[in-house]
Amino acid sequence: MASINNYYHLSNTNAPRSDIDPELDAITTSFLERLYGAKKAFVDEALWHYTFEKLLDGLEEGWKGIKDVKYGVPSEALMWELKNNMAVFAAFKNHDNASVLVDLLKKDDQIRSFSDFKKAAMPICDNYNKNWLNSEYNTSISSARMAEKWDGFVQNKDLYPNLMYVAIMDERTRDEHAALNGCIYPIDDPFWDTYYPPNDWNCRCDVEPTDSDPEPASDLPEIKEQFSNNVGKTGDPFRSPDVQREANRHCMMD
Repeated sequence: MASINNYYHLSNTNAPRSDIDPELDAITTSFLERLYGAKKAFVDEALWHYTFEKLLDGLEEGWKGIKDVKYGVPSEALMWELKNNMAVFAAFKNHDNASVLVDLLKKDDQIRSFSDFKKAAMPICDNYNKNWLNSEYNTSISSARMAEKWDGFVQNKDLYPNLMYVAIMDERTRDEHAALNGCIYPIDDPFWDTYYPPNDWNCRCDVEPTDSDPEPASDLPEIKEQFSNNVGKTGDPFRSPDVQREANRHCMMD
């Protein structure tokens, strides 16, 4: 499994712990014990499963029925892609978490005691598996919702050939997303390959069908490569194979 080092920003690793989850703490402790013994990064099955189920819950909230979707059903192909790519993302994320922790095994060229290693590792695990997972959960909901909407847009494009970008225009709206508010492009325009929401972590932007004439944006902003993607076409909320390239953490909502 390729590393996704630098995918996450680890500046808050010394923050005090909060919102204790006994189940996750037990899974994390077992993960750290195995990592301490192996002395190398790997995908931990229990922690991967915990992450995947959390994100799958988000997909299910955004698009009902995705949990039970089966491979090979043509009408459910997009749902399957979403589910499968989320499993891949969870594995990449878990492996990267392990890769970061391997660097903590030694201190002053000596292997730490397990208790010392765990003390240093737990805040990092909290970031990966609580703080950032919450943002990923929210983005999973919006990704599934927007994928289902795209499926409907395509089916009804004879009635509504154009789509309008709708941003939530309040104090939390990112400038890049506000710049797109109200712009209208044909459904087949390549604009939607890059700017179809969600366009960042916790993005609240939406798209509506319209029979109004196209009205392009006056200036197209730059969207993070991580989100330069139409989830309704690719079925990949986090562009899993490319996560190591671009994904700054933004916990503010827009």
